[in-house]
Amino acid sequence: MKLRLVTAGTGAAWVNLGLRTFLKQPIALSSVFFLGMLVMMVISAVPVVGSVVATALAPAVTVAMMVATAQVTQGQRPMPWVLLSAFRSSAGQTRSMVILGALFSAAISGVFALSAWVDGGQLLGVMQGTVKFTPELAKESAFRNAMWLMLGLSMAVSVLIWHAPGLIHWHKVTPIKALFFSAVACVRNGGAFLIYGVVAMGLMIGSSMAISVVGGILLALGLPSMVVMSFLMVLTVMVVVMVTASQVFSFRDSFEAPGTANDLSPETPEPPATSDEPH
Repeated sequence: MKLRLVTAGTGAAWVNLGLRTFLKQPIALSSVFFLGMLVMMVISAVPVVGSVVATALAPAVTVAMMVATAQVTQGQRPMPWVLLSAFRSSAGQTRSMVILGALFSAAISGVFALSAWVDGGQLLGVMQGTVKFTPELAKESAFRNAMWLMLGLSMAVSVLIWHAPGLIHWHKVTPIKALFFSAVACVRNGGAFLIYGVVAMGLMIGSSMAISVVGGILLALGLPSMVVMSFLMVLTVMVVVMVTASQVFSFRDSFEAPGTANDLSPETPEPPATSDEPH
């Protein structure tokens, strides 16, 4: 397995490829994403352990979306059972994915716990809807410190986990190595990921503004608010899926394709890159 170094502009290409791929089969990709989120939501409703188990399933859902996107680039239609992709290769890879999910869930729980320790749980309460966000609360130093701490630690976890599910699924590495190589790839291709983040965030913000305008127009035309809200929710999910679909391209361009996994072969020419083998 070799690391591939790409130019900063490749980050924008990842978002573009995600959009183009989504537009080829928007319903199929949105369905896979929605089903994955639905499974996690149902499991999270289980008392005590539900939210922990649901969070642990996030890497498996990531693999499902990556496989589904790769299938679309080859002219295939993703089916619902693609959600099981992370657990269908071998017992060893299933075990590695379970371990990765457990590590991810523990990391997220740790981030929340540290945030709560800093401000007494106020930020976490705002996120869960149990604490009302007010201008006075935003001015509290403890609340701001907790917010910055959560943001910084969440970004660190994202760097560790970004490529890890794909590395386990396609390159068959252990969970710890997957986390390490994911971090190395994100740091070494930091310029591309910076541009990727800026473009993706711009797309999300711009889309949110456009969706809000559309919602206002529909309400002004007299459509029922429930219908409008449902329509806007569908549009929002589709935008999220567009961005999510770009993840497989960042993975494809960051690592040389394994000889046994041609399903990651792109349909378009890859950007210029150099190779560097991580140790």
